Amino acid sequence: MKDSDPRPMPPQVLAAYRDPLNLTDLLASEVFTNSDRLAVRYELLERLIKKHGNVEVEIGKGTRTLPIRKRVAQFKKSVWNSIEVMIASEELGGREAVMLELASVMQPDWLRWWEAMSWRDYESVNSSIFISGHVLGHRQLTWLAAQHARSVVGLSSERQVSVDAISAAEAWAIVPSEENRERARRASAAAYDADAYAAACAADAAADAAAAAARAAVRAAAYAATDAYAASYADADYPRLCELTKRLITPTLITRASRGIR
Repeated sequence: MKDSDPRPMPPQVLAAYRDPLNLTDLLASEVFTNSDRLAVRYELLERLIKKHGNVEVEIGKGTRTLPIRKRVAQFKKSVWNSIEVMIASEELGGREAVMLELASVMQPDWLRWWEAMSWRDYESVNSSIFISGHVLGHRQLTWLAAQHARSVVGLSSERQVSVDAISAAEAWAIVPSEENRERARRASAAAYDADAYAAACAADAAADAAAAAARAAVRAAAYAATDAYAASYADADYPRLCELTKRLITPTLITRASRGIR
């Protein structure tokens, strides 16, 4: 296998979703239109009523109740506030059960968006990875960044430095130990010194805090695309990196992140 060949995402990384998934911001994102959000709420409500009945929920200070269907209807277009009412109702199974049901309802729209995802420029990469960060975990984002960097490793004037940084990122994604994080930190510094920016950003994704992983992944893709463009290496431009990302993982919302895919 050549240094530039993408490495499949290992099972332990494939299972390392964000924990918990950020369904709140995902539902508010461009993945869903306003009509999609209303449809999600309707389907969630109907599924919960089918399982638990049209239960009574308290309103105000708990001095009176309303059936859940009537209470949700009062929120009209305020989708998340009405979903919060469902989440708060123990009669509907409690927060975890409702969130798992919500993930299942959101799944088809999410998969359609992922399959249609297209990278044309930096802005589209930034938007896509930011949205994906509501679902993908730190280790998954790091692996993607490493494979983006691998796609142009043959263009580096300091090939071994680049390979070392990419390998360090992959090692941390597989075993996220403090030792591997420190290895990635050292490899990142060496790669920056060698102007191997895509590889340095991949190592950054491992070395940085989880909140910064998406930004590092965006930078790795951007540098990989820039390097490819400069070398007229069409196989590693933005659309190619997008297709590579899709080959590596098809993220699911139907997951208990701590225990992998459900």
